[in-house]
Amino acid sequence: MVFNLKGKYPSNLEAIQQIDLQNVHLIGVAGTGLRGLAAILTQRGVFVSGSEPADSPVLEDLLEMGVECYVGHKSENVPPETQALVISAAVSDDNPEVVEAQKRNLPIFKYAEFIGFLMSERQGIAIAGTHGKTTTTAMTAQALLQANKRPGFIIGGDYPTIGGSASWGGGEHFIAEACEFDRSFLNLRPHFGIITNVEEDHLDYFSSIEDIKKAFAQFIHLIDAEGFLVINADDPHSDFLAKESRCSIGKFSLKPHGGDWWAEDLKPLNGGHQFKAVSRTGESIVINLSVPGVHNVKNALAVLVLLQHLEVPLETVAQALEKFQGVKRRFEILLKEPAVVIDDYAHHPTEIEMVIKAARETFPKQRIRVIFQPHQYSRTYRFLWEFAETLSSADEVLVTEVFAARDSHEDIRRIDSKKLVEAIIQQGGKARFSSGFDSVIKDLLQSFKSGDVLLCLGAGDITYLAAQIAEALNPGNP
Repeated sequence: MVFNLKGKYPSNLEAIQQIDLQNVHLIGVAGTGLRGLAAILTQRGVFVSGSEPADSPVLEDLLEMGVECYVGHKSENVPPETQALVISAAVSDDNPEVVEAQKRNLPIFKYAEFIGFLMSERQGIAIAGTHGKTTTTAMTAQALLQANKRPGFIIGGDYPTIGGSASWGGGEHFIAEACEFDRSFLNLRPHFGIITNVEEDHLDYFSSIEDIKKAFAQFIHLIDAEGFLVINADDPHSDFLAKESRCSIGKFSLKPHGGDWWAEDLKPLNGGHQFKAVSRTGESIVINLSVPGVHNVKNALAVLVLLQHLEVPLETVAQALEKFQGVKRRFEILLKEPAVVIDDYAHHPTEIEMVIKAARETFPKQRIRVIFQPHQYSRTYRFLWEFAETLSSADEVLVTEVFAARDSHEDIRRIDSKKLVEAIIQQGGKARFSSGFDSVIKDLLQSFKSGDVLLCLGAGDITYLAAQIAEALNPGNP
């Protein structure tokens, strides 16, 4: 497959470069991406202000960092000295602060455009893919830190082990998670890249898998001939990437001789995995991962291929991967006794399948119960039977109300959580609907058995339910 990639991709990079940045205002400042950007700009000596619809502990952290925070969106929130606005994807054109900026003729940039600007000042490393971006970005940052390369990084999730989700660093590399939604990753300026996999998702934006592939083809064309790209040799939708790339390619695989590096002797170890990474050139090293799931073995191999290209010693990479503790909301264990409570961002059928498999590997003799909050009516409708099939592999599923995001009235009209429950049952699974978080907690407390593994899955606000469940099962204890 060959895509027509003629034409210049839209970018405001030059516009940002022309501003002597001293004062920047961020709308949606508590979001994972923008809070990381706030940290980086503050570290660079820029005065940062920002707003958020509601108060949260994140705003307290930002205030301690020196960010001027406002609760609610008002025109007066935009300080007089502001030189530019940066907005999240959720901010609409009629936001009062956006309207105020337009009145003042202030430039308004998307988050991804600003990350592209930061990346243009360093040797950029962009981590893309339908699944695994956040974890692979965090692994890459940890490995380069282990190698004393002092990278800058911005991760789409909190990773306390390396100080949080973002740092400007002081070295030559800047690592960023690269999201395909809205083709936002086309605003980045990478010299190196990883694509973990390519699959159907965000079908409220993309028309088909071919449309998604075209976006990824455009993305890898941002990497020039002197760059380097790592791809998944086992992924059927990634095989076109090598043909489209202008740069050198490195491949990883779980199959012997399937890529430039592959995994052998894979076995569970202390809740994670041990495996031998082997290369075509005969090099090998044993890696002990403390995070569960074969998908994390793939993520680790991707990082290893990239870091070998950057001439980081194998032993250093292995040490960093062994220390990797996992990003928040990625198989995050909140409680171990009297039940295991796990909070995970999984909201796509493939991600849910990987999490359930990881739970089976880690807790082979325990009952696996899933509390699932579907994310988007459109995604639930499009993947109804894929969700049903993968969720039916759990011992029991409680489905909450759908978390709406970018959904149309038509999306909301044609699907609901009860239809997903019916589909799971038709697939041979055990499932029921629960109308609210209070109802879920009551249900779980009544049906609870010691040793249960409770997987709280979804990209919405189910993370708060996971914390409430952990507290209800073990009051007052961390």
